[in-house]
Amino acid sequence: MKKFFFGAIVALLISLPAHAASIRLCTGAADQPYAAAGDMIKAEAKGNGLDIEVVKDTGGTWGNVQLSLQTKCDAIIAQPDGLAYLKRTEPANAAKFLPIADLHREYLHALCGKDSGVDDIGDLENDPKNYSIALGERGSGAWLIKSGGAVRSSLSRHRAHGPP
Repeated sequence: MKKFFFGAIVALLISLPAHAASIRLCTGAADQPYAAAGDMIKAEAKGNGLDIEVVKDTGGTWGNVQLSLQTKCDAIIAQPDGLAYLKRTEPANAAKFLPIADLHREYLHALCGKDSGVDDIGDLENDPKNYSIALGERGSGAWLIKSGGAVRSSLSRHRAHGPP
């Protein structure tokens, strides 16, 4: 894990102007993993000539995006759906962001009752009149992206109710 954070810091250092000695890193809720990751990045950067101010309780991904656009953050930790939404709604602002590393792979678990008639995630897509998906608000990290009739996510094609 430390190798990842050191790699992320090096990538961050390369992307910053040469005169930058301090950055504000917007994370998330103080008791959640992104804030902890921010603290770990700060600890790794200490002694390398970079002071990182970890900003917590920002409102999560969408809050981090907005704070960055307001120049209140130099770097953010965000879930990919926030920037995907920004790219569709405000492409010029989305172009201001440069992703440098992934903290972890994102997964979505789709659970259906045995008698639902759903055997594959494609069934939901192919019959939208009979099936709906309940997810969080846009930008929340739980938002499933639908584009051109296709569901895009890092879903594995696992059956919801066990092996065939």
